[in-house]
Amino acid sequence: MGIDFLTDESQITNHKPRITNHKPQITNHKSQFYKFTNDK
Repeated sequence: MGIDFLTDESQITNHKPRITNHKPQITNHKSQFYKFTNDK
């Protein structure tokens, strides 16, 4: 069970950078949305 816990923890740490990478995309979509509303 201890080995499984270590592998699970490594997977969690690997997923963290993906979440932070998605953040700039969300902010980019917001800016595009504001541009779209401003163009109207």
